[in-house]
Amino acid sequence: MDFKVRHLENKDIPEYLHLTKYIDNETEFLSVDPKDPRPKFMEMVGAVAQKNQLFLVAQHKDGYLVGHLGAFWRRGKGKRVRHCIHIGLGVVKDYWGKGVGTLMFKAMEKWAKEQGVTRLELDVMTNNERGVALYKKMGFEIEGTKRQSICIDGQYIDEYMMSKILED
Repeated sequence: MDFKVRHLENKDIPEYLHLTKYIDNETEFLSVDPKDPRPKFMEMVGAVAQKNQLFLVAQHKDGYLVGHLGAFWRRGKGKRVRHCIHIGLGVVKDYWGKGVGTLMFKAMEKWAKEQGVTRLELDVMTNNERGVALYKKMGFEIEGTKRQSICIDGQYIDEYMMSKILED
C-alpha cells in the first residue's frame, strides 16, 4: 500500500486544514461548501486535545496527506446516546478507489469498539454512487432518505441516512 492511516497530530493541522479545503473544492459530494468558514488552527488544536472525537488521516508513503475521517458524538455523550457516533470522510479524488476509505473505516471501527460505541451513523448524498457503494461494502445500511437536505447552486439533493451496528 502507498499510504497508512494514523491519528491526526498537532504538527499535521496546517496540512490537514489545507487538505480539507482542497477536498471541499474538488467534489460536490460534501455538505461543506468551499466558501463556508473552516476551523482555525487553534480550534483544531483544541479539538484534537479534547480526545472526545476521532480525527484520522491517510498519509501517502511520500509524507503528504490524501484523506481524513472524523468520528464524533453528534448528540453528545449522554447516557442514552453515547453508544452512537457520526462519521465524515474526505479523500483526494486521485485516491478514490485505492483503498484509502476502507483502511480509514477499519481503523475507525477499531477505535469505536474501544470506546464502547455500537452504532455508527453517516449521511451521504443519494447521487454519490461511489460513496454509497463504499459504505455498503463496509456494512452500512440505508435507514431512510432526508429529502432536500442539501442545496448546491439552487438545486436540492436528497441524502441517505446510513448506519452500521458493531458486533462484538
